[in-house]
Amino acid sequence: MLRAPGLPQKRPLLILTLILMLALCATVFARRAVSRQAQRHINIGIELIQKGQPTEAETEWREAARLSPQNPLVWDLLSELYINTQQWSKGAEALKQLLKVDPKRPYAYSRLAVCALRSGSEIEARSFAEEELKRNPDDESSLTILAFLADMQDDTERQVGYLKRFLTRHPNDSDTLFSLASAYSGVGKFVDAFPVADHLVSIKPDLGTAYAIRAGARYETDASPSATALSEADLLKSLKSDPLSSYARYVLGLVYLRQGQYPRAILQLELAQKLSPLKMDVPFALANAYARAGQSEKATATRKRFAKLREAATLSSVLQKQCSLHPDDFPSHLKMGELMQQNGNDRRAMYYLQKATTLNPQSVEAKKAYDKLTAQIRAQQATPAN
Repeated sequence: MLRAPGLPQKRPLLILTLILMLALCATVFARRAVSRQAQRHINIGIELIQKGQPTEAETEWREAARLSPQNPLVWDLLSELYINTQQWSKGAEALKQLLKVDPKRPYAYSRLAVCALRSGSEIEARSFAEEELKRNPDDESSLTILAFLADMQDDTERQVGYLKRFLTRHPNDSDTLFSLASAYSGVGKFVDAFPVADHLVSIKPDLGTAYAIRAGARYETDASPSATALSEADLLKSLKSDPLSSYARYVLGLVYLRQGQYPRAILQLELAQKLSPLKMDVPFALANAYARAGQSEKATATRKRFAKLREAATLSSVLQKQCSLHPDDFPSHLKMGELMQQNGNDRRAMYYLQKATTLNPQSVEAKKAYDKLTAQIRAQQATPAN
């Protein structure tokens, strides 16, 4: 009996199809088994975190990632673990893996920005934060990071823009209000600084620095006797809260100078100079007070002091621009960090010294300066408030 053409291949084809189906089922079951194993490691890791064992939890979650690398949950957990334990490089790597498997993961870029900033890479931090804002224009973490970076680079216009965007969502956030009022005052925009400081006083009446900023802004924008008296009252409130506020004493010295009370002006300005010996505005005003009080020798000596501090301020400006233009310039970052530390600006000193240690981890000088500043900040935080 003749067979129709093609029939000899039919049975082998059915067998092959069956084999493929069985193989597919086996793969699905295997994947489910792997998924179950990965989930088991994830659950164990969560239990270990609850017991305060992050190192052991990392081991479990690393194994889960090996078994199920496409599972976004495990990369999310690892990234949070690394961020909370300040392992910034590992945190960044986990977040990059997370974005590979889940490109639209909310807040992934803002967390990447945090890791990049703490790792000393402000260029990456800015890029990640800006990417997050494209997805979420109101992301608080990204706005905060970008405002901080703008402040470190003396880009007040951008800093103010980010701070105002943050305040549209949180109009009573005292830290942001303080930063905005300080930013305006720092560039002489006292008309803008006053309402911000005034609002800050209304919501934080126990914050002495708020009264000082408001007084400074009022002093610069209204020279009337009544306004000057209000500035004095604000400054006395500020000093009652913080007697060691060099800024409050400086502005109070200016108030007394305007009122012709030269001995009282000199007293406050001398105290301000002792509290902040590297602030060049203070000796400028103090020299003026000495001159008006007829103390010409002291006025001349103080003018010389002002000239030296002005040279140091010029150096600081040059270094800051150098760091901004050349983010990999280790010597400039180290020098800028040391200069900021000498000036008592711990916030900026930490930024530049942290970057310097990242650029050159082998530098004994950079590590010594960074460790000294860290110990100093910890000591200040440990000191109980009066």
